[in-house]
Amino acid sequence: NAMRFVLLSLSLALMVPAAVAQPTRLGDLDGDGQATIADLVAYQYDADTNRATPAPIVALYADINQDGAVDGVDIQALVDAILDGAALPEPPAPSIGDISPFDGEDNVSAAREVVIRLDRAIDPAQLTDTSVTLTANGSTIAGRRVVNAAGDRITFYPDQDLPAATEVRVALDAATVRGTNGFPLDGDGD
Repeated sequence: NAMRFVLLSLSLALMVPAAVAQPTRLGDLDGDGQATIADLVAYQYDADTNRATPAPIVALYADINQDGAVDGVDIQALVDAILDGAALPEPPAPSIGDISPFDGEDNVSAAREVVIRLDRAIDPAQLTDTSVTLTANGSTIAGRRVVNAAGDRITFYPDQDLPAATEVRVALDAATVRGTNGFPLDGDGD
């Protein structure tokens, strides 16, 4: 009986961690960067429905095969990764394809908009005033952000001409620039 109590206590501790780190790979539900038994416990598998019900904070990362369902196939993929020591796949997060004008471009028109091309569609409903910001001389440049119909391009239209002979910085907020699948922007493309 004492041994059973210890195991149950361990299971409960793994299922309700004090702080869950943000996962970086599919199946890495505890955010430690590797496939472990703690990730498997987090799936909370329901044998009656043949479905797993991970905590909402990591639900996106639980669908390892990205078929829209968290089920036995995903659990088996995690078990295989644990037993084989294989790396878990990276999530299909959107990343920046290019920005126009490009970094270091000279002789840019002061009346020019900024176009950010992404490698996959984003959810325009997630964008806020801080999703894409332009700054020059330490001041934020006011403007509007428009996402094209395909969702793979954000255009920033400044309310006024950009300051002449000044470096303008473009920043994207990964917390609000998210793919249509919910994954946050991968700002550095890794």
